[in-house]
Amino acid sequence: ARVFIFNLKSNSIQNHNYVTSIVALNEVLAEGYDETLMLDYEGYIAEGSGENFFIVKDGVLHTPDLDSCLDGITRKSIIEIANGLGFKTIVRRSYLMKL
Repeated sequence: ARVFIFNLKSNSIQNHNYVTSIVALNEVLAEGYDETLMLDYEGYIAEGSGENFFIVKDGVLHTPDLDSCLDGITRKSIIEIANGLGFKTIVRRSYLMKL
């Protein structure tokens, strides 16, 4: 899958809304990408256009903290399931290039 990075201009996830996600996704689909990765106003990973962001690196699950993503049921469930399976979970702000 090809991924495009889209910077959110707001400094608050509460100001982020579905319109922003739809616009970003439509832009990247038109460019031939499959998904967009939304960044917060400081360039940290926030979420995808319609989903939370998770990555497993060296057996550890990484996900953004709640300063830049929504605290939804799916996010909570994935963290709970991963922990139940023995995965360590790190919740913190991350730059894409540092993961």
